[in-house]
Amino acid sequence: MDKTGLSSIPLLVGVNVSNEAFRAKSHARMKAAEEEDLQATYRKYGMNPDGTPSGKPGPGSASAN
Repeated sequence: MDKTGLSSIPLLVGVNVSNEAFRAKSHARMKAAEEEDLQATYRKYGMNPDGTPSGKPGPGSASAN
């Protein structure tokens, strides 16, 4: 057993690196899902991918006589 604790330093560094990689991967996955949800919402309400109106009627729109 190492009484100085020096053997745990490389382990701590490795854990920090793996945690940061996991956080970056999770963040990228979350952002991709968020963008996919936003685009699905735009399609649902007849909007362009940038969020501007497309001129198509959305659900519940009155007919244009």
